[in-house]
Amino acid sequence: MEAIIIVKLMQDTTQRVPDARVILSQGDVEVIGYTNQNGEYRHTFDLPILLDITVTKDTLKGISTIGLGDPGHDVTKIVYVY
Repeated sequence: MEAIIIVKLMQDTTQRVPDARVILSQGDVEVIGYTNQNGEYRHTFDLPILLDITVTKDTLKGISTIGLGDPGHDVTKIVYVY
């Protein structure tokens, strides 16, 4: 199951944010990565999990959650930063 995080600006929801730091966490699990030039970050998980999402870029910040529960199905989540 792949978690696909798309980071966009709250002020202009058509604008994606490249190079934003993405933290996916829950309990002992913590995955840290950065969005690509299209404002996307992807990570694959083997087991169902509910994760907190924290995104930062300079002074911008956004938070959300994502649930991966159906094996074989990817989940896309848009996180707005402001």
